[in-house]
Amino acid sequence: MPKNFEFPITDTVNDMVACDQIRFEIENEVDITATLLSDPNGVVCTKDRVFFNFDADLSVAGESALAAIVAAHTGQGLPSPNEMDALPVADLPYGLTVGATFYAADGNEGPGPVWYDGTDWRWYVSGGIVSP
Repeated sequence: MPKNFEFPITDTVNDMVACDQIRFEIENEVDITATLLSDPNGVVCTKDRVFFNFDADLSVAGESALAAIVAAHTGQGLPSPNEMDALPVADLPYGLTVGATFYAADGNEGPGPVWYDGTDWRWYVSGGIVSP
């Protein structure tokens, strides 16, 4: 049975939400094992609320993770190639702030946008680890 959650936009950092980015954050959260419904029904954003629709109930840890994602969300959307520096995978820097983004000019799934998880670079679309 589907499970729905609703949050006011004011629960986010900047009172804004980027549906693409928050969907990405939820889909890559290990404590959330239920699946968001397919676009556009999984995450629905209005001017003052955001709705999350899952295919099943969330665990207590999953509900806590969802609330934490909403609370930390800045409203910044997924990066596009023209907003980032393009680098060869071999030149991607390490030791950056978690969430840093670049556009990988090559790689096992590239070219495409990548983000730093604190240890590895990951592809935005798949979440897979970036490798040459």
